[in-house]
Amino acid sequence: MNEDQESNGRRPTLGTASYRARQVGKMIVLFAVGDTPTPNYKVWLQAAPEPGEARTYELWWLAPEGPQIQLLTPFSVHSSFRTDRDLESVRVRDAAGTHEVAVEDAGELAVEETKALVYLHCANQFDLEHEGKRISFTQANIAGDPLLSYGDRYFYGRQIRIQRTPIGELITVTLKEAADGESELFSLLLPATRVSGYETVKIDAMVFETLVQTTIAGPPMGQQVRYEKVARVEGRATYIVS
Repeated sequence: MNEDQESNGRRPTLGTASYRARQVGKMIVLFAVGDTPTPNYKVWLQAAPEPGEARTYELWWLAPEGPQIQLLTPFSVHSSFRTDRDLESVRVRDAAGTHEVAVEDAGELAVEETKALVYLHCANQFDLEHEGKRISFTQANIAGDPLLSYGDRYFYGRQIRIQRTPIGELITVTLKEAADGESELFSLLLPATRVSGYETVKIDAMVFETLVQTTIAGPPMGQQVRYEKVARVEGRATYIVS
């Protein structure tokens, strides 16, 4: 499992998918495409420890908290690693067993597709940590909607407000909403980041936890927003195919 992820009795389990692997120079990119039973699953490929030079990945997924609509939801995730050898296959373990995924040579792909693997991309997947809670933000999943997870909380589509600013993209969600009192907001300021192909780069970001004063009669007099916590966080950014 990925860094002992567990929340409210929910534990990651092995999922299922279709797999494809491509080699571009010294980079192997492993893709997993499939469907989760409901929306808002967290899905990832995790390298598994193996003796010697064997390379094995596992496909894990974590079900969302609370009731969900029973609707098959497409996902597409990937992972990449460097190698000095020309590999013939990559091993993947999931709920259906262990699969040997043949590695394709990028030279056999169309020119446009090959360029897409090595060009600089704007990062669209960000993974960070704040006070022991994992933060994950995807700008658009395969359905074109943003996804954000903060600890065991999940936000999707219109629940996420995105504002582009000169110093980065400000991502905001409401943790607790009150018609008369204090609403709790969580915001993430992400720097514009470019990555080469499907490589991962380290980034710094900012986290804001704020309280917004509200009343039924309208905004009260005085300061409207209190900044409870402002913190610098570290993590990684990458580019995924969605």
